[in-house]
Amino acid sequence: MAAPSENMLDFETELNEMSGGAFTQNHLQIIQNLTKAFREQDFRANAEKTVFQNLVKVLTQLSDEIRALDQQSPAAESMRLRLQLTAECFRSQRNAAVQCARNQCLMRDLGFIPVSLTVLEALPGLQVENAAWPIEALRCGIQFLGNLAVGNQVCKDDIWKHCFPRLFLDLLDHGDEKTAAYASMVLYTCLDEHKVQQLVQNREHQELAMRVISLCQRQPELDWAVLIVTQHFLKSSALVETMFVGLEHQERVTLLELITAQLGEEEEGAVEGCRVPPGWLASWPPISRSAARWCCPWPPSPRPTRRP
Repeated sequence: MAAPSENMLDFETELNEMSGGAFTQNHLQIIQNLTKAFREQDFRANAEKTVFQNLVKVLTQLSDEIRALDQQSPAAESMRLRLQLTAECFRSQRNAAVQCARNQCLMRDLGFIPVSLTVLEALPGLQVENAAWPIEALRCGIQFLGNLAVGNQVCKDDIWKHCFPRLFLDLLDHGDEKTAAYASMVLYTCLDEHKVQQLVQNREHQELAMRVISLCQRQPELDWAVLIVTQHFLKSSALVETMFVGLEHQERVTLLELITAQLGEEEEGAVEGCRVPPGWLASWPPISRSAARWCCPWPPSPRPTRRP
């Protein structure tokens, strides 16, 4: 196996040659090799800035070409290759961010977040022969954001600034279950007390909170959506009261089930630092605790996503 420094030089050269020219199938293999290299901790820790600079150039070119081709009814293979390359770029970025604060900050500083979000915003509307092509890229891009945010407050705040509320709303409501699930992972990772308070401020912000409840109803086994409610939303009585008024009947039932399950967990001493404020349920209809058993147990913290 070549030394990391030798591989690094190869990637710097190959990525630089990719940008500005016409993409080929060989370029896909180059990015796939980079994805594999970023799985190794030694390579991640020693990746040169120029590798990331050239990678963001490739992603930017892909973003521009995908949006341009979408207006021109391109040949299927032409769009397919670009979407495959985009998904692989996101996989490389995702792996580069795993447990590496230095790479997280470097990618943020080089503008990976706005470029990636431009791609993510364009993907759902693409008219392509096979709907699976853009969905794969969409999933990988969201996973990249999740790994970029884990353990890095600066990246969390930057992702929130660019995604809140519109992109979060769109992704949580996406028809692909994995896309919605990965979006809930990113939202959970970015949330804190200050951001929860922003959800109360106007109707569009409140809609994001209600969209999470809707996701809990659609995917009751999805831990991330449940954690958003129990570890963040239930700490704000103002938010819960606002949500309850705006929810449909079945979504209200879902919210009450989550509150009941959380109260049961607190009684057993299983959850610390996650309190349901007293007095909320005084005027709410009673609900059987057994109705909420589906949402337990919950994972204690977010886990970075990486390719097997």
